[in-house]
Amino acid sequence: VGGREIDLTSAPLRGTVSQVALDKLTSEPLRGIFCVEASGGGNWRHRLVLMTEIGLIAHWQGDQLAVFAHDLYTLEPRAGAQVTLYSYKNQVLGQTVTDAQGLARLDGFKEAEGEPHVVVVESKQDYTYLTLQNQEPEGLPDMSGLGTYAPEDYSACIYADRDLYRPGDTVHLRWIVRKGYGDALAGAPMVLTVFKPNGKSLLEKTIPLSEWGTASLDVPTQKDYAT
Repeated sequence: VGGREIDLTSAPLRGTVSQVALDKLTSEPLRGIFCVEASGGGNWRHRLVLMTEIGLIAHWQGDQLAVFAHDLYTLEPRAGAQVTLYSYKNQVLGQTVTDAQGLARLDGFKEAEGEPHVVVVESKQDYTYLTLQNQEPEGLPDMSGLGTYAPEDYSACIYADRDLYRPGDTVHLRWIVRKGYGDALAGAPMVLTVFKPNGKSLLEKTIPLSEWGTASLDVPTQKDYAT
């Protein structure tokens, strides 16, 4: 659809970066997937470039695939966009159009035609696609030691106003208890046990939870307590 010759000056064994405005290579707006090639000095490279104003979000709801298309600049829904779903075998699994909210739903896939792989959306001379694959979360902390989630159990968090105390200080303890789905455990009697460094019990007290599933206790210490 267009081309441009660029003079590059570079030192041996050093890379050169040159910017090319792809939309200036042609008088027509560039929308869709393009192959950009660069060659010179006996070398040749190419890359696929996607230029689009359509944003896509896809989500599985059981066996149904929900696709949301919107404008990347205004965030307005893309109504009336053509949605096509392809399998790994390059078979068309389904076609539909987005509604007024930019939503499209596809289901009833045939297993023999392959697993769903790519969603293609076309709207007003614009074109884009989305590969369906699980994205691993990045930057999440290691929570392997927290155990498995059991909705029938209770979850509790106990904390103090600071992490370190000197012997003779008063420890201000607070805690909150929740049911499996985040509801407050109101009015339940909870037994709080404070242990010494040697593992023996310092005190044990039954304290009822508030209507919000919270409770507190101030624990005075002695100057001769072990640290």
